[in-house]
Parts: sequence; C-alpha cells; structure tokens
Amino acid sequence: MLGSVAGFRSGTAVLNIHDFKKWLTFNEKLLQKRVASWIPSELSTEDRAVLLKELKDDCITAIQAAIQNVTGDTTKPGDDEDETNSEETPEVDEEKPSETPGSGQLLDRLLYRGVLPRYAFPTDVATFHVFDQGRSSRFRPIMRFAPSQGLPIALSQYAPGKQIWISGKCYSSGAIYSVMADERFHAWESKRLYCECSACGFARTFEIGEIARGDKQDCPACGTKDSFGEARYWLRPPGFAHPVDVEEVTLARRDP
Repeated sequence: MLGSVAGFRSGTAVLNIHDFKKWLTFNEKLLQKRVASWIPSELSTEDRAVLLKELKDDCITAIQAAIQNVTGDTTKPGDDEDETNSEETPEVDEEKPSETPGSGQLLDRLLYRGVLPRYAFPTDVATFHVFDQGRSSRFRPIMRFAPSQGLPIALSQYAPGKQIWISGKCYSSGAIYSVMADERFHAWESKRLYCECSACGFARTFEIGEIARGDKQDCPACGTKDSFGEARYWLRPPGFAHPVDVEEVTLARRDP
C-alpha cells in the first residue's frame, strides 16, 4: 500500500523520501511538542532536550538505513508503482507473509527492519524463516512462515539448535539467515571478538585487531589468571532459518 522501496528511495513515487524529509522539517516543532508530551518525566532535562533536538535526524537515519540498496531489491526506479505492484503483491500478513522483504515493497521492508512496529512493538526484530519448498527458488525465496520476535527474545528462542513450534509442526533453527543477502555480509563484516570470564562471568567485546581469536587474558573484573576467554567471534544475527534439507517434525499424541 506504500509502494516500492526503489520508488520511495529514488523519488519517482508519489510517496518518497525527499518529500518525507520536507514534511518532517516543516512539522518539526509540532512533532517535538507531541513527543515531549509523552516522554517520561523521570528522564533528565538534558536527555529530554537531546531526544527532541535529534528527533527528525534520527527518524531520517533509521528510514535511510532500512531502505538502503541491497541485493534483495527486485524493483527498479521507474517500475509502475500503482497497478503492477498492487496486483503482484498479496496483502501483508505479519504472522505468515506470502512475500518476503526482498519483494521490494516498502511496507514489508519497514516492518522487517523494525522501523514500523509489529504486534508487540519491538524496536529491533529478528525473524525465523521457514521456506516454502514448492514455490521458492535460489533467486526468489518465498516463506511458508516468518514469525518475528524482538532481538533479546529471539536470541534465546530462535538460536541455532532450538526447536520452534508453528502451526502444529516442529521446526529446528539451523542457520543464520536474512532474505537480503547484504545483511548477512554486513553482519559478518561488523563482527567483534567476545570474551567471558569463566570465574565471575564478566564479559565484553573487542574490535577485530584489539586481541586475537583464541586469546586468553587475566580477568579485569575479578583478577583470576587466564580466565578471560578464549576470544570467539561475536555478531548480531540478522535472522534465523529452518534448514531447507531438514523435514519438519510432527509428534503424534503430544501437545507442543
């Protein structure tokens, strides 16, 4: 209903990023006043002022990050924004979308990247993907199911090795995945090194190059010798998936 990502990004569509920036600038004072009315009073005066001052720029930055040109885009500037896309793309179903964010639809992309809220208002979401084997291809993955959770919950519920029950069947998380290939690439390129103390549990991450993978150190918190590490790769997972070559499981006489 909002058109395509390509049209919004390029400015060829009626609804586009350039006009949206102008609208935000024109209405900035009004928006700041509305937001100020519901910012918690417990927030300090300084933090409150910073949030309101950066409101417009934060909004634009978040949307530009969500619509950046990625491998998953299938629409090009100049594509018909009204009839073609509305006929080919089914209505969005957040629980079981028939199309993926790679379809090029702006609404799908903003929901997928957490810019627009889904059912539980998470601000940072991760999706568990179950492929529709009959309709998917290597170049156009279509999901049978694609439930999402806020990232803190998804890290435990969707982590590789976990079992997820959907529509009476059990699926296994076995991959880090995103329908937009560039997300996986950038997640790996932005990786860090993670160390945790085996004695006290203190943990932190390091930039690549600060320490070497496999390093052990004395714990800076409790001082235990050689307990901090071994250093392992750490990344923010863009999403998870049920392996395409693994059958789902239905357990008779057992309620999930």
